[in-house]
Amino acid sequence: MFSKSTKMLLCLLLAASIILPLTGCKKKETTAATSAVTLATGENGEPQLTDPSTQAAAAIQAEFTKTDLTDTYDTLAATVTFSGSSATIEGSGAAQNGSVLEITAGGSYLLGGDFNGQVLVNAPETDKVQLVLAGCSVSYSDGSPILCERADKLVITLADGTQNTVTDNGSGYIDVADGEDDPNTRTAGAIHAKCAMTINGSGTLTVKANYHNGIHTKKTLKLVDGTVTVEAADDGFKGKNAVAIRGGTLTVISGEDGIQCSEEENTSHGYIWIEGGTVNITAEGDGLDASLYLIQKGGEVTVNAVGTERKVGTSSSTGGMGGGMMPPGMGGTGVSSSGGYETNSDGYYKIDPKGVKAGSAIALSGGKLTVNSTGHAVKSSGTVSIGGDIVLKIKAYCEEYRANSKGISADSDLLISGGDITIEYSYEGVESSGGTIYVTGGSVRVEYAVDDGFNASAGGSMMGGMGGMPPPGMGGSSSDNSADQEEIGGIVFSGGYTYVNAFGDGLDSNQNIHVSGGTVIVAGPTNSGNGALDCGDNQNYVSVTGGILVAYGASGMAEAPDASVTTQYTLAYSANLSTGGLLTVVDKDGKPVIAVEIAEGNVGQHVVISCPAFEKDGKYTLLSGGTVAGKSTDGLYASPTDCSGGSTLTILTLSSTVTGSSGGMGGGFGGGGGMGGGRPGRP
Repeated sequence: MFSKSTKMLLCLLLAASIILPLTGCKKKETTAATSAVTLATGENGEPQLTDPSTQAAAAIQAEFTKTDLTDTYDTLAATVTFSGSSATIEGSGAAQNGSVLEITAGGSYLLGGDFNGQVLVNAPETDKVQLVLAGCSVSYSDGSPILCERADKLVITLADGTQNTVTDNGSGYIDVADGEDDPNTRTAGAIHAKCAMTINGSGTLTVKANYHNGIHTKKTLKLVDGTVTVEAADDGFKGKNAVAIRGGTLTVISGEDGIQCSEEENTSHGYIWIEGGTVNITAEGDGLDASLYLIQKGGEVTVNAVGTERKVGTSSSTGGMGGGMMPPGMGGTGVSSSGGYETNSDGYYKIDPKGVKAGSAIALSGGKLTVNSTGHAVKSSGTVSIGGDIVLKIKAYCEEYRANSKGISADSDLLISGGDITIEYSYEGVESSGGTIYVTGGSVRVEYAVDDGFNASAGGSMMGGMGGMPPPGMGGSSSDNSADQEEIGGIVFSGGYTYVNAFGDGLDSNQNIHVSGGTVIVAGPTNSGNGALDCGDNQNYVSVTGGILVAYGASGMAEAPDASVTTQYTLAYSANLSTGGLLTVVDKDGKPVIAVEIAEGNVGQHVVISCPAFEKDGKYTLLSGGTVAGKSTDGLYASPTDCSGGSTLTILTLSSTVTGSSGGMGGGFGGGGGMGGGRPGRP
């Protein structure tokens, strides 16, 4: 894939001195008509994702035991009534020692009243301890208000109809074992356990952690039920081994991560699991941060990751292209390499917080997830798999529009097999930096991408010294990459519904783009430094063997499917339509076959249309304007019932699987279309 700056340079050179042939600026040298794409599949028939962590994540099953689910307390070891700094104890297993109430045996303990001190659980490692909070308020200034030093499991039950609070007074205590270097510190959370911890019941709990974490366990932290609110200076809701949520309502406001697990060595742990309940997070760090796996099967989760760009100095460069790469003609504030904002390798502003993050795999298959973030909204350092009936709404937005914030991003393969996905705004919509993007089902809408709508950046290289597949007239020699031509790679559509609206490339792949099923609509760029379809390096290609593909945008970098690997009849035409323009394809009998209306803010200088209704040697008329009857989705009339009016653009006979113009940098019927574009719109 060419960089944007290279594309712009080539466009300028070509516009000045080169007349492109009808076939465009790149063709792989092959006569093999590959008619279908064969995918390696797993047991469920879906594409087999390559990252082993995907199978590990699929094997994860959070367990909720009888102890976790029991919120009754008919048999009590003791009842404790607090008043100020004193505790009245009825029963056994608990005793007061100064400002500390110590529990030394397993069983259920009913706590009520206001206590200026610490509740310390120090029971045998084989014992389970249940703390029933029944109108209880605990405040402490010299450590964790509730601390479990030792037990088999700690269960905190919120008694029905009661309101409970736990407050640390921020005197300074954190956990040396968690990597901190203060030798005088002790524990990390306002509620802290060194064993597994479960919260259940139907009451409410408010935790205010003024210095460090809110609720923290060294093992697995579970929420079964109840209404829990956590305000934390650091992480809000943390289980080192894992976090599992079955029900209840959890609200987290945190100065760092909202929900976090940090286990990386044990691959049976390191997960955040959500199967029910309501979760609301506002975090200055990551919203959900799973060291290995993040799995959502149900529930309703809302994440606001509100961190801002990292600043390391003052801006010292203004105007023009600056230190980063702006879309053509945009201008604005630049960034120098020696000052201003810290940037990544591409020169864009660096945004650290992620909405939803996992170190190995993200699997979303049920419930609802809404993410508003200034960094990547959904980010996995391994794979991402989205399916089932998940409803996913994303907005990855920063005040600085050049911030490199992705909607859904995977470092390995990314699979969308179901669900309803809407990416309202992002720098790039859907990205795989090290694998293949598969869309086999569901609905995915990239409503606006500042740069690319879909980007599969694995494979390929920067022109190979201009030798692999140079633009016409620019030297170099082409070679047959036949071995690479059989690889899947890139972006694969075999089902579902996809809509992309992008200021940069619509579909951008460093390997191939395959369409074998489903519906794909690409409202591509208005500037000729980008294209609706882009796989132009290293003899890559676009193939269409089924489904519906409609892709339009500026013509300067336009690409069309390759006839040698495309089996479904396809037309490519430089229609020069503006916003709101209607292009209708009618058959020899004057009946409309398919129609598309150019989206607001886009152009149809070059249009690619492929659909199963096109026939070999069929004669079709392309009409501009007029009206069309029938159902329209994102401007596409897939099955129009009637049309009237309009002016004839051209009449084409589909004698080849791809008929018309392949586009190319500044080429095709009707030329390049200029470098304009303007600054991307705001959400």
